Amino acid sequence: MTFRILIVLISGPLFTFFPTIAAETVPLSNINLVKGANFLASSFKGTTDRTVKTDSYYENLGDGKVNTFWRPMDKEAPHWIEMHWRYPLVVSRFIYRGRGLKQATLSVWHQGQWRPAGALWESQTILTFPKKRTRRLRLDITEATHPLELSELEVYGPEQPIPPRWLPEAKKDAPEEALTIGDIKIIPKKSGPGGKVKVSFSASSSRRLQKDYYFLADIKEIGVIASKGNFEIASAIGTTRIRSSKWKPRKKYPVIVEFNLPDYTPQGKSDIKIAAISWDGKHFAAVGHPKQLTQKLGAIEVERNDKIKQVDTAQTAKLVLNNGQRGFEIGGKFHLPFFMRYMYIAGFERFYGSRSNGINIQYFLMYNRCMGLPSEWQIYFDQLDQNISNMLRVRPNSYFMIGIDLRTNPAWLRANPKELMIDAFGEKSSPAYKGEAGVVSFGSKKI
Repeated sequence: MTFRILIVLISGPLFTFFPTIAAETVPLSNINLVKGANFLASSFKGTTDRTVKTDSYYENLGDGKVNTFWRPMDKEAPHWIEMHWRYPLVVSRFIYRGRGLKQATLSVWHQGQWRPAGALWESQTILTFPKKRTRRLRLDITEATHPLELSELEVYGPEQPIPPRWLPEAKKDAPEEALTIGDIKIIPKKSGPGGKVKVSFSASSSRRLQKDYYFLADIKEIGVIASKGNFEIASAIGTTRIRSSKWKPRKKYPVIVEFNLPDYTPQGKSDIKIAAISWDGKHFAAVGHPKQLTQKLGAIEVERNDKIKQVDTAQTAKLVLNNGQRGFEIGGKFHLPFFMRYMYIAGFERFYGSRSNGINIQYFLMYNRCMGLPSEWQIYFDQLDQNISNMLRVRPNSYFMIGIDLRTNPAWLRANPKELMIDAFGEKSSPAYKGEAGVVSFGSKKI
């Protein structure tokens, strides 16, 4: 199985991506980088019904509204908030707005660790620190009063391309502008977690470009169901000193992008691909072919140091039921599984991170409400196969439990209305949840 690394182009003669930032003084941009971030938090205050209903969700921290708030469920500290970007950005200033925060530490994710950038407190709401290139920031609130209410977080850095939170949809017709990619070099061809991979290539255009483009670089695998699995590994942004709208036709502009492979980089080969997106984040440029949005540059082969047990030497596992809980009996002891109900959250980082709980049994449930009609089942089995394969690429000594929910699902009931249960008054039974078809009849011969 292969990975894809995607790179997107900006303009200019030469760009080199380095994990450390030069010390020269660069004015800060007035663009709040939080707009492109995803959030996580230790909790959020709300009420529970079938779903969580709340006006205190952590997404409020980046909505640009000072009258919406994140409120934690727990009254007492500690609390934490994380901001994740799809691509690494350069950051050097952090601001929080709200009340109740007494003491907090801001940390930057670097080389697989959280590294403190500075402290904040009630009267110190702005933190300026040396420029850092990162994909993640974390605010650890160690002391707070109740109620703790934060309305907005702001993050700033120098002027730089900011990839949109959601990339523009690829249109069926060919992009208006095209780039030619050549002179490709990948050093080294083989690496491992913690290693660095440098990719260089040249970019040119046969005619003058109207838009400015930059390069997004990704090492990732596309999920069988793209919206249900995030198999990203590493990413980077490349820019050139001269914007692409100033390029001379047919002149080659060299680009260098460097990847730092994280500890969850999986075993095997990963494709390296590039793409080009405009500075405003609304348009792709074709690369390599007039109708092609990505171009494969080559592949990286990753070798992990995990000890892989041979099948004939691994302990035999037996599926057992212990007090109503399914699990494995291994070496005479009962072991609980790590539960992944919908398989939406699949990803190399999450798979690898699951080792921190000490559990190497993975339980995947193919939930009936998500599988649709029998004619649609194959893609869900393909997704299951991909998840198992990718788990083994980062945690080769894993056991698996597969659960398949065989109850009738809403799609089947809507397609087979005559199989619905009829009550004593001759009416179709009421559905368990609003908007669903109803309840299947015990007398149905189709199920």
